[in-house]
Amino acid sequence: MKKNTIKYSKFILLGISVISIISGCNKENKYDIPRYISEVKVIKGEKIDNMPEISKERGNKLVIGTKYDYKILNPIYSNFYDEEIVNSLIFSSLMNNKDDGTLEMNLLKTEPKVLDDGNKYKFTLKDNIKWSDGFEITTDDIEFTYMILFDESYNGLANRNILKIIGSDEYKNGDSDHISGIKKIDKKTIEISVEDGNARTLRLLNIVPLPKHIYDEKYKQGDTSYVDLLNKSPEVFSGSYRINKFEDKIIELGINENFFGARPQINNIDIKKINDDYLTELKNGDIDIVSMGVNEKSINEVKELGFIDIYHYPNNGYGYIGLNLIDNPKLQNINMRKALVYGLNRDGIVKELFGEYGEVVDIPQSKISWTYTDEGIESYKYDKEKAIQLIEQCGYIKNSNRIFEKNGEPLEIKFLKTKNNEVNNAIFKYAKENYEDIGIKFLTEEVDFKTLRKILSDKKEGKTKKNYDMFFMAWALNSEPDCTTIFSKEGVQNRTGYSNEKVDELVKQGIEELDENKRIKIYHELYRTLNDDVPYIYLYGRRDGMAVSSKVKNFNVSPYRNFTYDIQEIYIED
Repeated sequence: MKKNTIKYSKFILLGISVISIISGCNKENKYDIPRYISEVKVIKGEKIDNMPEISKERGNKLVIGTKYDYKILNPIYSNFYDEEIVNSLIFSSLMNNKDDGTLEMNLLKTEPKVLDDGNKYKFTLKDNIKWSDGFEITTDDIEFTYMILFDESYNGLANRNILKIIGSDEYKNGDSDHISGIKKIDKKTIEISVEDGNARTLRLLNIVPLPKHIYDEKYKQGDTSYVDLLNKSPEVFSGSYRINKFEDKIIELGINENFFGARPQINNIDIKKINDDYLTELKNGDIDIVSMGVNEKSINEVKELGFIDIYHYPNNGYGYIGLNLIDNPKLQNINMRKALVYGLNRDGIVKELFGEYGEVVDIPQSKISWTYTDEGIESYKYDKEKAIQLIEQCGYIKNSNRIFEKNGEPLEIKFLKTKNNEVNNAIFKYAKENYEDIGIKFLTEEVDFKTLRKILSDKKEGKTKKNYDMFFMAWALNSEPDCTTIFSKEGVQNRTGYSNEKVDELVKQGIEELDENKRIKIYHELYRTLNDDVPYIYLYGRRDGMAVSSKVKNFNVSPYRNFTYDIQEIYIED
């Protein structure tokens, strides 16, 4: 199923957002709040003999199917799940997520120490870690990576404004040839000083180092073009695999003999570009692993193949209907927003899309989050009479055609409907029927996803007067609950124009507080506020799925952890 999914704001775009485990300071995160370990459900294939010969004959090679057209294989430039799948095989980050979203060390030898009341972070690398060409991975590489990220010419998607390393602005502006807040103690130890360290700082500092010895000769401050050139053809690697061949339709990986961790049991991995028909690719034995939409139809289709195991688990995110509040007095009225929620049969939409594998949500957080709550949360069950009452409270009355109007103007809601998208189709179906039933004219304009993103960006920046009321998107979240970029008035990903002083204060408190017992109370109050104020029409939580050949053993996946993080444990049964 296609989804309009945008990743939650992250500084370093790894898909491994973390919550701090820190020691040696007064401001210390406390893991007193239990972490949710999601139940990964597995539906085992029951007809193993159905496996095609071509799959059996591949031997010790794994083929991962993807619909994604790879353009970037550079961890500080990528921002999409499929890019992370490959990058996590060929590059190593300082830290990784565990299944419950808490941290484990990767390139780091020990847990980071936090000094200076939370404003200085000390990292120590493991011994004997090397790049694939035999060069040692050192603090030179960490410093160099930050220099690229803060270079004026860096054009990746990392939001540099939310991490304030001391001296980074001077480096970006060309007033200094180094970042003064970064101090290399030796080849293994580095200290990074920041302004106003908070609960998300360590997560923001977690990077995938780039090899300085490859880029440094041709990198000049103010010109990252050479780094950009290697986006699609990296030369050395720090992950368990290396690239042997990179073509348009396939990426061939082999074992990195200098990898610091356990040697993988699978000799070769192919990342194969496929079309939307992943079922045929599975049936023919051309691929071994592929992500899949999870609903009753897809589950039954894959089960029928017999030799495929299905892993499904809660998606760490939610789908929502965004509301244009920027230049739209109609929707700036909270009663109108609430009327649109009560007046829409969200249960019907979710059941049509996902069956038993989805549920309606009422806050902007996944149930797997340690900050999730349903206490004091209004469920906004479908109630057309309630919706009518709220519209009337906004000063609308029905005309002779049974359409609400105000000052002679009919009540219209315009939906920017993304083309070729099942979720948008379901929203259109139910919204048109439900809203017109209560007296709202429901209009649509079809756009592609790229155009939709441009419209929202231009509206936020005041570059368009285009009229619209609704659009659909989905957020992919991570283990850090901070949502400043989405719901604060100045948030870089606040595409709706939403503004609430109480919300601004709560998100500020949420990142400043390090004691989780206090943080969770702040976020519960934030979610109750965002539930009552209706900045979005919250729509669904769903499940993610992976279709995996039954010959693939020791497969592990969870909402917070890609299966590639445990690639050394996976093997192919003869």
